[in-house]
Amino acid sequence: MINVKLSDLIKMVEELKKEKIKYVEIMFSEQSTYENHIFPSHLNFGGYDGEGGITDFGKIDNFEVDAFYNFKSEAKRSGQN
Repeated sequence: MINVKLSDLIKMVEELKKEKIKYVEIMFSEQSTYENHIFPSHLNFGGYDGEGGITDFGKIDNFEVDAFYNFKSEAKRSGQN
C-alpha cells in the first residue's frame, strides 16, 4: 500500500496529459535500504510514446499520513493544541 498527496497525483496526471500520453505504466516500489540510506516506497510513472518506447515521467514518494490529521488541524485552528 502507498499514500500519496492528491496534489502530487493531479500534477503528474496534468503533465502526462500535456504531453498527450494515452497509456501509462505505473510501477510500485517498496521501501528499500542501500548503504544506510532509506528510500521510501514510491510510484514511478512511464508514458507509452506510441512508437514502442516508454518515457519516464518520474516518481511520487510515499507520504506518511497521520490518521487523525483532520482532527489535529481542527484542534490547531480552534486553539486546542
